[in-house]
Amino acid sequence: MQNYHIKNHFTLENPIVEVKLQEDNISFVDSQNVLYIFDKKFKLSLKMKLDKSNDTRHMFCNEFNISKNSISVPLKKNLISTLYNEGKIKATFKSTIHQSNINFTRYSKDAKYLLSASLDGKVFIHDLETKTIRYSYKNRPDYCSYATFSHKNKLVFVSYFNRTNTLLNLQDDTLVEFNTNDPIELAIFFDEDRKLFLANREGYSIIYDCIEKEIISQKVLFTHWPTSATLSQNRKNIVIGTRTNKLYIIDPFKNELINSMDFEDSAVANVDIKNNDLLIGFTNGNLSLIDLSYKKEQFLHHVNLKEYDKAKEILDSNCFLYLDDAIDKFKKSFDEVLVKAKELITKKFVDEAIKLVDPFMQYKEFKTKIDALLIQQDHIAHFIEAVEKKEIQNAYFFAQKYPIIESLHYYTLLENRWEKIYAEARSALEEDPLRGVHKAKNILSPYEKIPQKSELIKFLLNNSVMLSRADAAVKKQDFKTYFRLVEEFDFLKQTRLFKKIQDLAVSIKNKATQLYADGEYKAAQNTFRTILDFQEYKQFALNEIEKIDHILRFQFAIEKGNKKLIYSFANKYNFLSFTPEFEGFNEEFDKHINKALKVTKYGDVKKARYILNDYIGIKELEKKIDNCIKIGYLKQFENTDASPKEQDLFLKRYNFLFGIDNLLEASMIKKSLSALFKEFCEDPSTLEVKRYPDSLHL
Repeated sequence: MQNYHIKNHFTLENPIVEVKLQEDNISFVDSQNVLYIFDKKFKLSLKMKLDKSNDTRHMFCNEFNISKNSISVPLKKNLISTLYNEGKIKATFKSTIHQSNINFTRYSKDAKYLLSASLDGKVFIHDLETKTIRYSYKNRPDYCSYATFSHKNKLVFVSYFNRTNTLLNLQDDTLVEFNTNDPIELAIFFDEDRKLFLANREGYSIIYDCIEKEIISQKVLFTHWPTSATLSQNRKNIVIGTRTNKLYIIDPFKNELINSMDFEDSAVANVDIKNNDLLIGFTNGNLSLIDLSYKKEQFLHHVNLKEYDKAKEILDSNCFLYLDDAIDKFKKSFDEVLVKAKELITKKFVDEAIKLVDPFMQYKEFKTKIDALLIQQDHIAHFIEAVEKKEIQNAYFFAQKYPIIESLHYYTLLENRWEKIYAEARSALEEDPLRGVHKAKNILSPYEKIPQKSELIKFLLNNSVMLSRADAAVKKQDFKTYFRLVEEFDFLKQTRLFKKIQDLAVSIKNKATQLYADGEYKAAQNTFRTILDFQEYKQFALNEIEKIDHILRFQFAIEKGNKKLIYSFANKYNFLSFTPEFEGFNEEFDKHINKALKVTKYGDVKKARYILNDYIGIKELEKKIDNCIKIGYLKQFENTDASPKEQDLFLKRYNFLFGIDNLLEASMIKKSLSALFKEFCEDPSTLEVKRYPDSLHL
C-alpha cells in the first residue's frame, strides 16, 4: 500500500543532482549541468545549460546548490554565483581563488554567504554582499565530504573524508574540531541551531550539542547510505533520502526512527520541504512533489472524535502526517487511551484493549508501555481477584512484584481502603496516646504482615507525633522541615503524602521550565527557588537559578551597552550566545564588519580600522576583526608594485600577525610570486609589528 500522496510528477532524461522549493518556483539541476525552473504547476519557466562543457556530474554530487533564487555554478577551479530574476539568469559573483577542482558548494540560508571546497582540501566562505573572503579554513589532508550553515547563519559545519569535523561560529570566528567514526555524508541543524544532526554511510545517526560542544547521542538507525536531508516545517523531524528508493523520517530530539517508506523510483538524490510540499529528485530523472498535508483535516476529525483506528488508517495512507503538528494531538491522546485499556483488561476484555491501543504501537515509548500491560494481564487479573475477595495480603504481594499494578484503578481503591483504616488508627492515637495504642493495633492488624505497610504501622504506633508534624509542615508549605523529617524518619517515604509531594515537585519544575522557555526569567528563577528544599531537584534548581542569574546580568550589560562585558559573558557562558538578546545585540557588530569589508576589498585598512574602532580590543572579536583587516592588507599588496625588499617585509609582517594561510597563497599566486611564497613557507620568519598598521609592506 502506498503511504504517501504524489501531488505532481515530472520526468527528465538525466539524474537530478540538486532541487529547491522556492516560494514561487521549483528549481533543479541535472547531471548534464542543465538548470530547470518551473512554476508550482510544473510549467517550464526557464531551461539553461550552466556549464557549456560536456562534463557529466556524478549523480550524488554536491557541486551545485540553490538558495533564494541563487544558483552556485562550479566550473572546475572557478566559482560563479548566479541569480534568477524575472525569467533571466545573471552572474553576480565570480571567484578564482581555488587551485584545484571544486567538489562542494553550499549557500547560507539567507544566501549572503557561499561556501566552496576543492579537492586539495581548501575551503572558503565567500561574502557575496561585499565580494570578499569571509573565512578561509586551514588546509586539510583530505577534501570536504559535507558542509552546511545553521538556519540563523551563525554556525558552519564542515566535515572531511579523514573523519575530522569543524564547527565555525561566525559571530566570533572561533572553530571547534571533533572526530566521528566515519566521514559525514549529511548534516542539518535543529533545536534553534543548538544541536546538529549528522549521518554517515555506516547508518549512524549522530547528535552533536553545539553549546556543550560534544556528541550526546550515536545510534545506527538506517541501513542505507544517506544522500540528502531536509528539516520538517515544524522543525521537529528530519526527512532523509538514501542511495536506494527508501526515505526515512527521524526524530532528532530523541535520535529515533519514526517511519520509513519505499518509492517506486530509483535512488533519492535530493529532497527539500516548503509550504506543506516535499520535493524529491531521483537519480533516474524523476521529480515528485509530495503533498505532506494530504487528508490532514480528516485525520484531525477522527482524533477529535476519538476514532483512533480511523486516524491511524489515514496515517497509513499518508505517513508524512508524522511531520505535522497535528500528530501531537494524536500522541497526547495516548495516556487517556492507556487508562481505558487498563480498565478493559481489569474487566477481562483483553481483545478490546488491544484493539484500542493498536493505533499507537508505531511509537516506541508507547509500545513499551502497551507491551508491559499485555504481558502482565494475568497478574493484573489475579490482583483484581484478590482485591474483590478482600485478600489484602495477596493484593499487595502482586502490587509489589508488578509495578504496573499501581497505575490501576483497583490499586487506588485498595489504597483508599488502607488510607481510611490508617486515618482511623491515627485518630485513636491522637484522642488518647496511651490507651489508643491497643485500639490502633486492632484497627491495623489486617496489614501487619504486609511488607509495604508493616514498618509504617510500627512507626505510627511509636511516632504519631512525627506524622502530625509532617502533615502540619506540608499544610504550611514548610517543605524544608518536612524533608528534614523525611530524612530523619525514612518511613515517611511510604506515605501517600510523600508521593503527592513528589508529584508537586515535578509540577513546579515543569512550570519553572516553561517560564524559562517563554523568557520569563525572573518568574522562572523564583519558581525554581520553591523546589530547593526538594532534595531530588535541588541541584537541578540551583543550576537553573545560576543560569538565569547569568542571563539577567547579561541582559543588564546589554541595556548598558557594555560591549566588552557582553562578549566576555557570551564567551564564558556559551549558551548566552544563542539567546535572542545576544543575537540582536551582535547584529550591530555585523553591520560594522560588513561596512569594513566593503572598504578592505579596496585595501583601505585605515578606514576599516576607524569603522571597527569601538570593537578593537575586545578579545572575543579579535579573530573576526583579523579576518576582516587582513583582506585589506592583501588587497594593498596586490595593488602595489612592491620591491623585493617590500615583498619580503610584507610576508614577515603578515606571518607575525596572521600566520601563513590560503588567502596569502592566493595573493602571491595572483602576483606571480609562487616561487617566493614556496621559499618563504620552507623557512618562514616573522617581524614584530603593531596590530593593524596602515600598511604591512611600506
